[in-house]
Amino acid sequence: MVRILAGIGAIREAMLRGQRKVHRSRVHANALVTSSRGDSAALTIANVSTHGCNVRGYAPWLRIGSFVGVALEDTPMLLAIVRWTREGTAGLEFMRPVTPGNKPWHDLINSKSNV
Repeated sequence: MVRILAGIGAIREAMLRGQRKVHRSRVHANALVTSSRGDSAALTIANVSTHGCNVRGYAPWLRIGSFVGVALEDTPMLLAIVRWTREGTAGLEFMRPVTPGNKPWHDLINSKSNV
């Protein structure tokens, strides 16, 4: 139990210092983001990990706490929650991590983009 609490404390400290537990890859990819109310927008993914992504573009309907679907071209949508928004950008946390079998997303995450 002490070991678990120490691990949680380390993760919390890293988050407070702005460090993530999972590396994000800088990318430039097109995505379709759709709200649970049916709004949709073609946005750009600026960085991505197996746990979430940062999207940029015009989507004034994105609100903190709202649920959205995110799809790369010709791929099924990943469900996500909007964690933050700021001046044409938003942070999305995937409801479930990207599975190893999801090749299009893993190809994007592992791309060697120099954005």
